[in-house]
Amino acid sequence: MTHENTKLARAFAAFSLPSQQASKSKELGFDPYNFAAPDGAGMDWCRSVLTLRSTSHLLIAPGADGLPYGSFATLRLIDLTERANRDGQFFSLPAASSILSQFKDSEAAAKSGEQIKAFNRALDLISDAVFCYMPSEPAGLDSRELDRVKIARGEFIRDWKASCHSGAPILDSDPQNGIFVFKMFSYRDGSECQLSAAAYQILTGGTVNGWSVGSYVPLRLSSVRHLSGNNSALNLYCYLNSRKRGIRDRLELSLYSLWTQIGGMHPAKSFYDSVKRSLPLIKEVWPDVGAFYNTGANADSETGRFQKAPKLVILQGRPQAIVSTAELEIDLRIAEHHDRIKMERQMSAAAKLGLPKWGKGKTKSEEVKRLSNVLRGRSVAFAETEKAMQRKQEQEALNASRLDQNFDPFDI
Repeated sequence: MTHENTKLARAFAAFSLPSQQASKSKELGFDPYNFAAPDGAGMDWCRSVLTLRSTSHLLIAPGADGLPYGSFATLRLIDLTERANRDGQFFSLPAASSILSQFKDSEAAAKSGEQIKAFNRALDLISDAVFCYMPSEPAGLDSRELDRVKIARGEFIRDWKASCHSGAPILDSDPQNGIFVFKMFSYRDGSECQLSAAAYQILTGGTVNGWSVGSYVPLRLSSVRHLSGNNSALNLYCYLNSRKRGIRDRLELSLYSLWTQIGGMHPAKSFYDSVKRSLPLIKEVWPDVGAFYNTGANADSETGRFQKAPKLVILQGRPQAIVSTAELEIDLRIAEHHDRIKMERQMSAAAKLGLPKWGKGKTKSEEVKRLSNVLRGRSVAFAETEKAMQRKQEQEALNASRLDQNFDPFDI
């Protein structure tokens, strides 16, 4: 049995769009003037959590009518990715009802006047917005270059937000540090769409200055159709397809970290609940998704009380839509490169603390785990020592003040 697949640019599968329009976002305490999604949940799409400090981001500056948002905007991006890969940089868009019918099980829903109006509005919001994608770092960068990129991107994000609020011109791309700013498309001759050069590369795949600026994530069209009415479930489905690649055992993601990446301006608690509700819906169309919600209840070592740190656990497996074995092997090689950099950083830190550089008879993964535990123990011990010294200094200062108060200059 064959299944029809579709595509979504990796930048929009790993990072979801805002979940509601600007006025609703403002009521919930979010900034309606700009949208910044950091890669909090695992190095964009194929990086091991905690392997390196994440630098990937998706930024969106709104057009005159606000930010693109919701499931209709995601469906529009899926359609644009499909057309870019099939037709090239220039193409004509058919009627909204024709496109919408691909993503709706009900023909009546696809032809609903309100649905078509919202679908057209989603395209207008996408065309007016300015996007900035900062992809994951190339495999060849060393730790010093990664630190330089992190600083440059941090300064860029700060200036971007200031520009959005002040109405100043949006900043230009900085390809040296993997910062790519683009408008999605414009209209040519009234009806034909012309993708910008950067958008075309991000939707189809390309490399600029050594940075892989884009590719796409294959999705099962029937699954997209089934989930199209639920924005949270659709975003999580796209993310899981992008994140499944490169996992060699299992991955435990803090839901707080995942919220920063695909929360889409949901309040955190609301997002946690949406993940719990979305997973059963995804399993209806992808029974072997290999992902489940973990309450993460742990006892606090000091108080003994249980604290909840909910997690999403993703097991090793393949994305639902078919990808080539060669692609999966490339993903694993990239992950191995990042493991090596992580190990080099930890061994360097261990050497500074006078620890042995390598344990005899241990594999690389065992050594990385051992060094992590040792360094964590050293950092805890160091923190406790600092606290003890601080308490000692405070006590000495208190004793000195008491001596000063009891001192009588005429008592000679």
